[in-house]
Amino acid sequence: MKSFLLALAVFTCTAASAQSKSVSGVLDAYYKLKNQLVAGNSSTTATAAADFKTAVEAVNNSNASAAEVKAFETVKQKLQSEAASIAATNDISKQREMFSSLSNNMISLAKATTLSDTEIYIDYCPMKKASWLSAEKAIKNPYYGNKMLTCGNVKETIKQ
Repeated sequence: MKSFLLALAVFTCTAASAQSKSVSGVLDAYYKLKNQLVAGNSSTTATAAADFKTAVEAVNNSNASAAEVKAFETVKQKLQSEAASIAATNDISKQREMFSSLSNNMISLAKATTLSDTEIYIDYCPMKKASWLSAEKAIKNPYYGNKMLTCGNVKETIKQ
């Protein structure tokens, strides 16, 4: 029984480590960043942006196709730079503004690679004229938070 539990623990840790180094780990970190912007807390948003940057840096493309590697490498530096800029400020308005460019690069990546085994929703805010990715159909606007939480619509669905 002990050996089974030990094997299970090793497998779980190995799987978690592999997950964190894949491109799908970038999507998970992106969702966390988006959710902090929705919540409107600049401090936790800065932390989530730093975590996102770390996730981008940790990507290991050894199992990816050549097209996926190219798509990721095209946006990698931009994602790192944008995340660093968001992490460097505690002004929620500036963080939200910078998130727009980061989201555009993530949308390009999501369309060119397999980031998830579930649907990814591309949401659009007509007031901000900006898009973002979401795991759910329900609109939770990161650009305005609780001021206009449900402002926007699902523009497109990416089926992986």
